[in-house]
Amino acid sequence: MGRVTLPPTRWFLTAALLAGCPAQAVTTVLNPPPSEVRLRVGAAAAVTTVAFNITAANAGNGIAIAGAPANIVITAEAREAGCAAKSATLSVTTPANLASGPNTIPFSTISWISSDADIPSGTYLSPGTFTLATFSNCRRVTNTRTFNFSNLQVFPSGAYSGTATYTLSMP
Repeated sequence: MGRVTLPPTRWFLTAALLAGCPAQAVTTVLNPPPSEVRLRVGAAAAVTTVAFNITAANAGNGIAIAGAPANIVITAEAREAGCAAKSATLSVTTPANLASGPNTIPFSTISWISSDADIPSGTYLSPGTFTLATFSNCRRVTNTRTFNFSNLQVFPSGAYSGTATYTLSMP
């Protein structure tokens, strides 16, 4: 993972995640210089795709379906030179729906369970931006997530896809 150093006004780093994911967390205090933000969601070198195996037998039965792979890592780091008091914000933005041709499934049918409260469990918005965590700079927050599909109704069969975009910012 490369280093991102931007002008002192505002830093943004964005990572993409397709469909769903798992969680676990650790917080580490970082040494001060230089000023930077770092964000990793899933695999270090590629976009992580989460799949939900929904069969005709279990479609719409109300039992949540876990996504695979499980335990997807999210790591957010923010530091300001000299650890000057600043806050970093981690958020996720999703479109209204996952799509398969003309058919759609609301993104809000996907939720996640986090390994701890640093980046809490939640449900995607359809559409919208959700603040996952705000933390003091000079820290690393690491969390693993398991994603679930709510499975409360039957949708037309298809290969649905959509992108959740994670952003870490520090003014």
